[in-house]
Amino acid sequence: MKIIIGLVLVLCSVFANSLQVTVSILPQVYFVEKIAQDRVKINVMVQPGFSPATYEPKTSQMKELTHSSVYFSIGVPFEDVWLERFKSANKSLNIVDTTKGIAKLEMAEHHHEDEHDAKHEEHKHEEEAHRDHDDEHEHEGLDPHVWLDPILVKQQAKIIYETLAQLDASNALFYQNNYEKFIAELDALYLEIKTILAPVKHKAFMVFHPSWGYFAQRFDLEQIAVEVSGKEPKPNQLVTLIQEAKKEKLQETKAFEKTLDDLKNNLLVEFWMKKQFDATPVTQQEIEAYYHKNIDEFKQSFQIKARHIVVETSAQAQAIIDELNATKTDIQKKFIALANEKSLEPTANTRGGDLGWFKQGDMLEEFWQEAFAIEPNGYSKKPLQTPFGYHVLFVDGKKPAFTIKLEQVHTTIKNKLQMQRFQQRVDETIKNIKKNSQITVIK
Repeated sequence: MKIIIGLVLVLCSVFANSLQVTVSILPQVYFVEKIAQDRVKINVMVQPGFSPATYEPKTSQMKELTHSSVYFSIGVPFEDVWLERFKSANKSLNIVDTTKGIAKLEMAEHHHEDEHDAKHEEHKHEEEAHRDHDDEHEHEGLDPHVWLDPILVKQQAKIIYETLAQLDASNALFYQNNYEKFIAELDALYLEIKTILAPVKHKAFMVFHPSWGYFAQRFDLEQIAVEVSGKEPKPNQLVTLIQEAKKEKLQETKAFEKTLDDLKNNLLVEFWMKKQFDATPVTQQEIEAYYHKNIDEFKQSFQIKARHIVVETSAQAQAIIDELNATKTDIQKKFIALANEKSLEPTANTRGGDLGWFKQGDMLEEFWQEAFAIEPNGYSKKPLQTPFGYHVLFVDGKKPAFTIKLEQVHTTIKNKLQMQRFQQRVDETIKNIKKNSQITVIK
């Protein structure tokens, strides 16, 4: 009986701790986990492979956001547009700035320009200057990369701890203990990095994107950014960077030599793996067998291709509909122009509100139902309200459900089967090497 009661109490405790938080980027997940461990559920917005500068949350993330009690912001660019919308979608959401009290640095840029080319570009591309103006602003302003300095992470951790302790007072001591351990780890990390970098104090290091400003400042280093205004360097700029690197004698450092050896080894392995991959052919019979056995994998649901304009109020959306009603020809062209001009969507002015093809479940259900009811080349007759705002939809086209033909996925299946066979071959090779090698463990 005691065991049963104890189990019930444990389960009750688990279900009671249903605190959910949302963060912007993956490093924050680590910070929250160090303090809360498994006591909170964490929803992260910017997924791996996406840029915090241009990210747009998925519908599933917006749904998840409605369950969050707090949003820990960190100052990345997409927050400028989306935090207000997150608050609109979840009125009880507590948005906490984890960078509060941190003195932000200006975003570093690489300025080693070739004077002749600069003048040439000025005369040749005067018109492009206006188009590039908005792009430049994406890379100007304050540096958001505060998570790369262990001392600044301590400040962020303190805000996270205090917020969690306030929201979940019953676990405040638990959060405090973990927070103090995390601070000790950060202090140890700081001292370790400081010791490692002491011999290169006041030296420069090269990076592609200038994200190491706080780290460089903390450890008395200078970062040299290869990237210029968010773009890859031109040939003449690259020459300047190489000269800068040689002047710093980076090619003579042990770190450079080790990295060069690592690159050679990685390239050697890459060539070997390509040879193994090419040696694992797949027959036509195997491709056909896979296709018929996994036919559900190639069935496509009914899809809609649509555009949308999102605005703050129903009146604004209705005004857009009135403009469309008054348009006699080329409704799509008019809709694109209105999307570029009026939509709150951050990238609307580059794609005319285009959402691409989507199926049921990809969008909010009310959004899908509205699009489903509109005929191709038609648009909303009344504003549609969602947590994002008020929408006006335009449907470009519709695709009925269908099954992709074998010839269309022939190469995809071939590559998949070849990759599986290749992986088996690599695993067997590694297994045989281990089996035939004598490994000595040195303690």
